[in-house]
Amino acid sequence: ELRHDPQVQWLAQWKENINNQVKYMQLAAQSSFKGKSDRSKYNKAALLCDNIDKIRKSYKQKLKARESETRQLATAMWGIHRLA
Repeated sequence: ELRHDPQVQWLAQWKENINNQVKYMQLAAQSSFKGKSDRSKYNKAALLCDNIDKIRKSYKQKLKARESETRQLATAMWGIHRLA
């Protein structure tokens, strides 16, 4: 099976025939491609840092929403923020 999935950090996966375990091939930490990805994440975090007060205010308001899905999303955002 060949697929494109930009959400994962591995290049390939396969099922080992001896132990029937899934194995992954990843880029080395010092590769230039991985460095570009890390730099992109850093730049995104810097932009979010400028807006953190707005983001915090938004999820705190959404914690009190009537819709369960909105409250769940706000709770997840709160948890990510607290653990970051």
